[in-house]
Amino acid sequence: MGKRKVKTKTSLGVLLESYRTLSYTWRHAIGEIVDNSVDSYLEHKDELPEGIDIRINYSSKDRSLEIIDNAFGMNEEDIESAVQVTRRHGKNYFSGGIGQYGLGLKKAATNLGDKWEIISLQKGGDTKYTVPVDVMKLYNDDADEVEVLDSKSKGNHG
Repeated sequence: MGKRKVKTKTSLGVLLESYRTLSYTWRHAIGEIVDNSVDSYLEHKDELPEGIDIRINYSSKDRSLEIIDNAFGMNEEDIESAVQVTRRHGKNYFSGGIGQYGLGLKKAATNLGDKWEIISLQKGGDTKYTVPVDVMKLYNDDADEVEVLDSKSKGNHG
């Protein structure tokens, strides 16, 4: 008899697919995403003296939902944290706020649809990050990674 260690693979696809089965209302999902926007503002309110604007756009024709804010936005490390399973927001996450557990954004977005994306440009930055997510493709592929696309942008932060 003895003991041994077993590595536990965390598959993003399996985790996200399991989120589809949770009893989580669309109201809670939208609230989670809006809460992330507010937390980003609160963490950087000295750098965002104009306040925060959060817009929610729904198109029944396209069956699409957009949540757009002018909060601080994410840099490369932040966007990677946002899509990794249970990775917290940065080393010193905003106390009691954004990224405390590393689950909310992924859980909320998956509750709202099987295909979603994160688009972010940090204030003062010139690189826009886009992460397209197809939950069922990730699940079927047993994927443990997603693509992060970056492009130069002089657009609005958030």
